[in-house]
Formats: sequence, C-alpha cells, structure tokens
Amino acid sequence: MGPTRPIQSVAGSASDAGTRMGAPDDDAGIPDSVAPTCDATNGWQLAPGFVLGQRVDYVEDRNDQRIPPRVSSAGTACATAKDPASCQTDLALPTSIGRLLVTTTGDDVRFWPGQVGSKLLGAIDTAAEALWIASLNYELPCTATATRVSDGFVVDGLSGYVFSCMSSPDMKPMMQAVRAKVHPDGLFELLTPSPMDGCGTAF
Repeated sequence: MGPTRPIQSVAGSASDAGTRMGAPDDDAGIPDSVAPTCDATNGWQLAPGFVLGQRVDYVEDRNDQRIPPRVSSAGTACATAKDPASCQTDLALPTSIGRLLVTTTGDDVRFWPGQVGSKLLGAIDTAAEALWIASLNYELPCTATATRVSDGFVVDGLSGYVFSCMSSPDMKPMMQAVRAKVHPDGLFELLTPSPMDGCGTAF
C-alpha cells in the first residue's frame, strides 16, 4: 500500500488535537495545535502538534528503525472504519522504509514515507511539523528547538556529521550542531556554515 492518491476527507472528534476538524477551508485548528514535547525514553511527540492539510481519523509518526516503531500519534485509529478489524490489520503491517507517517480515514490506511509525508502535512505551519521535516535530514535531540520566523521555522540543535580538513588526518567526519530552516512548502534549507571556512561539507 502507498500514498497513490491524496486523502479526500477527514472525520474525527474535537479531541483529536492537531488534525483539522472543521470545513476544508477552516484554519481554526492551527492555533490549537499541541506544542511538541520530548523525553529521553519516548523521543519527540510530534503527531499531536500536526495540523494536517487533509482530514483523517488518525495520524501516526512511525520510525520502523526503532522498537516500537510508533513514535507518536493523534486521533483514533480506524475510528470510522466499516470493518475496524481489517483496518487495524492493515495498520499493523510492518514497514521497512525508515521515517514515515501513517493515516487512517474510514477503512483506508495509507503510508506516507519520508518527503511524501510533507504532502500530508500541507503548509508547514506548526513547530511540530517543522521538527518532523528536519528529522528526515538530521538527528533530532530533545534539545532541538523550532522558532517561527517570517518565512517558516528556524530549527536549532540538530545533530549532523561534517567532513572537515581539520577534523582528523584521515578526513573522518565529526559531529556538529546543525542549524536549518524549514520553509512553509516543506523545503529544508541548511543554514550551518562550513566548519572550517569552506573546507568542510555538511551532510
């Protein structure tokens, strides 16, 4: 299964923090999104802070490279499914594609891998969404922050490796704090300069 077509409708309760609950042009959910939290045991709880561009019953932030793979979620899985058992079975299907979003809408279960997930998020208008986009590119420690600016969010405190001509004689990469900007359209822009006046490259 995969995101072969966009989700067309959303159903949910008013308690489904972060998911859009009103009419398709209703932006009232944006101020009500939940501020992201993080702890050493559970990592970043980002899904409750999503304000999706499409309506769903349930959204899950999943990383199938960890156990358990579910990082966080919002809404009620298979809430409006006509066949809840089948919906839950599809939802439990294992994946092996790294970081992704998973949604249920009625009986429909969809997987949104990597950058495809930004299409589900729509405009990046919450800190949680900006942090999720950043996590596709770099490690996201609990000390990371997302600050709203006029043209998106600046994310500080990411962890990434850089190659530097001064890092070691054999050019081994070294870990460096990374700063980046996430634009409203989901574009990720690296702001961290080269570590040694241009002789290093971040990746």
